[in-house]
Formats: sequence, structure tokens, C-alpha cells
Amino acid sequence: MGFNFEYKKDGKNKLSKVGKWQYFREDSTRKSEGFYEKDKKSGAWQYFHNNESISSKGEYIDDKKTGEWKYFFENGSVKSTGYFSEGYKTGEWKYYEDGNLTSIGSYINGKDEGLWKYYNESGNLIHKGYWKNSKKDAEWTYYYENGSLKHSGVYENDIRIGIWKSYDEKGILTSYGSFKNDKPSGIWTFNYTNEITNENEYYNQNFVNGKTVGKCTYYRANGTLLAIGEIKGNVKVGEWKLYNDNETLMQVVNYSNGVLSGVWKSFYENGNVNQTVNYIEGKGVGELKSYHENGKLYKVGNLSGKGILQGEWKFYDEAGKYVKSVNYVNGKEMN
Repeated sequence: MGFNFEYKKDGKNKLSKVGKWQYFREDSTRKSEGFYEKDKKSGAWQYFHNNESISSKGEYIDDKKTGEWKYFFENGSVKSTGYFSEGYKTGEWKYYEDGNLTSIGSYINGKDEGLWKYYNESGNLIHKGYWKNSKKDAEWTYYYENGSLKHSGVYENDIRIGIWKSYDEKGILTSYGSFKNDKPSGIWTFNYTNEITNENEYYNQNFVNGKTVGKCTYYRANGTLLAIGEIKGNVKVGEWKLYNDNETLMQVVNYSNGVLSGVWKSFYENGNVNQTVNYIEGKGVGELKSYHENGKLYKVGNLSGKGILQGEWKFYDEAGKYVKSVNYVNGKEMN
């Protein structure tokens, strides 16, 4: 460590730092260098990485950072730039990564304030919003890589409140609902594409303290009823009813903790039962019955614990008359 010093004449020979000082690490690499005036940093200062490249540089007045300061990565590229006043960040600051701008916004007395914008490595805006006293406040918007809107909503004191909306990359609304104390609250509407039919559908769900509760109603894009059931703790429970395009009941199923459990029934459009079977932990088990559309028994037999046909199965014609029996072993018909 190199230094200059002077004695202050105050009745005590107090040694105080003055002039240019340099600080070194144990391996003799420079750590920092700058000027003192009566024991306080004053004027230009520089700080160094372990490889002795500059990590930051700027000025002090009365031991407090002031004016423009610049920060650097070890490779010399700019990390951030902005201004200090009385030792606090103030005004516009810019942050970089690999030479690309990652965020830009303002400070007041060292705290985030006003509009900030954030960018990805390609320079695309990924989100923007307002800060108040270093807490998110007012409207915030989030974007996909292609620039389309992803989420939008309002913060108050760093907590999501009011209406929030989400969209897919094509700009189609996927969810709509309210937040209370940073948790989904009340009725939310969710839009999605059915992976089987490739059709747009939506459902309404009630939230309490961020968890889904009560009846959940699904609809097709044209508004016709698709399904009704109960959600508890974000999983399906109890009885669920499924409907066709004409809103005719087609299936009644039961869930336990999100897994099929209990009686499963399907129906013909005329309301007669099509098939019944019992589910245990998501697999058909025990006796299965199928019926003709006129309500007469068509076939009856048993399923193994893996939902596979097992043992003797009996078949009947539309008049309910016995036709034949077939034996199965692990799902394979035996001659």
C-alpha cells in the first residue's frame, strides 16, 4: 500500500490520509486507487478486478460517490453506467450484459423509481413497468421473444392486484382474472386448445387465497357446455360430468386427488347408459358392463388391475339374448 499523509494541528498529532492512495491485495494486485482529502475520499477513484482490469470508476466528494460512475466486467465491457448524488444512485441508469443493454430506468435517492425497461440478449423488450420506492407499482407488461404481449396487470407496493391478463404467442387471450394480495382471487376464465380436437375451449374457475375451490365449468369456444366438476387444492375431486356439442351428458366420472377413482359411466345421446366400470388409482378394475343403445346389456366381464380384459366375458344381442362367451388372459382372447 502506497500513501501520503499529513499531520493535522488540532492539539493532537492526528495522522490523516491525503493525496493519492493505492490499495493492494495479498497477491500484490491492485484493488483500488484514488485521492483523499483529510481522511475522506475526494476526486477520482478506480477499483479493480483480480486481473487488474477496472471494475468501476468515478468521483467522490466528502467520502460520497458523486457524478457519473461506470462499472465494468473483467473483460472490460461495460456493466452499468449512471450518476450518484450524495452517495445515492440518481437519475437514469443503464445496465449491460455482453455489450447488450439489459435494463434502463431511474433512481431517486438510491431507489428504483418510475418507468423501467428490461431487454433480452437479442435486444428485445421482455418486460416494462413502474417502480415506486424500489417496489413495483402501477402497470407492468411482459412480452414473448417475438414481441407479442404475454402478461399485463397492476402492482401495488410490490403485490399484484386487480385484473391480470395472459396471452399466447399468437396474441390470443389465455387467462383473465383478479389478484388479491398477490394471489388469484374470485372467478378466473382460462382459454386453451384441446390437444385432441384442436379446438379452442375455455373454463371458469373460482380461487380463494390462490387455490382453486368449488365447481369448475368448461366451455367450448362457441359457448356450449363441455364439463362440470370440482377442483380442490388445484386438483380434480369428486364427480365430473362431460357433455357433447349439443350439451348432452356423455360421461360421469369420479376423481380422487386428481386421479380417476370410483364409478365411470358413459352414455348414448338418448340418455341410456353405454358403459360402466370402476376405477382405482386411474385404472379400470373389476366388472365392466357395456350396453346396446336401446339399453339392453351388450357385454359383461372383468378387468385386471391394469385395465386389461381378464377371464370370462359374456356377449348379448340387442334383444338382451345371450350370444356367446369369450375367455381372456392378460387381454388376449383364448380359443
